Amino acid sequence: MGSLFAARFTLAGLDTTLYSRPSPHLTVIDESGLTLEELDGIRRQVRLRTTSEPSSLANAELALVMVKAWATDEAIRPLVPHLPPTTTMLTLQNGLGNVETIATALPDHTILAGVTSQGAVRAAPGTVRH
Repeated sequence: MGSLFAARFTLAGLDTTLYSRPSPHLTVIDESGLTLEELDGIRRQVRLRTTSEPSSLANAELALVMVKAWATDEAIRPLVPHLPPTTTMLTLQNGLGNVETIATALPDHTILAGVTSQGAVRAAPGTVRH
């Protein structure tokens, strides 16, 4: 889901960075862009800025949290010293307790909970099917 939203934001002209732990998926995106398989079957390459370095998000206005609910704390903790209180956090996660987990780690931040009807699957490293 994070890759899908990052691609959509990038295509809309928004300054977007995909943050994730190092992985083959991120490596492929860095090397050749993200292959986005659209609902209508069209495939497009999207060049995304990616990082695994939490400090590179220090100027983020908005951070979307799109990890499995059980991984929320693990994903947020490295960001704590780098995200200023002006960064709004938006969770679009399934499960319960996500807002509370984020609020515990980042008590001075605005935290928004949302829902999406979008779906995505990682078809291969560097490829996301909408």
